[in-house]
Amino acid sequence: GEVRNPWSALCIDSGVDSLLLPLKLFPCHDTGGHQYWMFSEIGEIRRDEVCLDYGGQGENVVLYPCHGAAGNQEWVVDRSRILHKQSKQCLTVSGNDTPAAPLSDKQET
Repeated sequence: GEVRNPWSALCIDSGVDSLLLPLKLFPCHDTGGHQYWMFSEIGEIRRDEVCLDYGGQGENVVLYPCHGAAGNQEWVVDRSRILHKQSKQCLTVSGNDTPAAPLSDKQET
């Protein structure tokens, strides 16, 4: 199904020729296509043969060929949040509507 930002009604959209480019958000259209994602048994968020991949601090979330080895491509759904398992950071949206750098799940004081 879709990966929707509940506050903006924008969805992760794979677009065309977006391999290795930062993911983008577009208005949700509820018709599948480039906004249809699957959550695999091993924690991948995938569409066809590409997965959401997060390389670490300062990196953007990109589409990368699925490799089945978890790590950068392993995600956990926790209530309404999507967590990157390796970094323990939440998938969030940057100021330019790009699911870029996950944020730490720890509360700031």
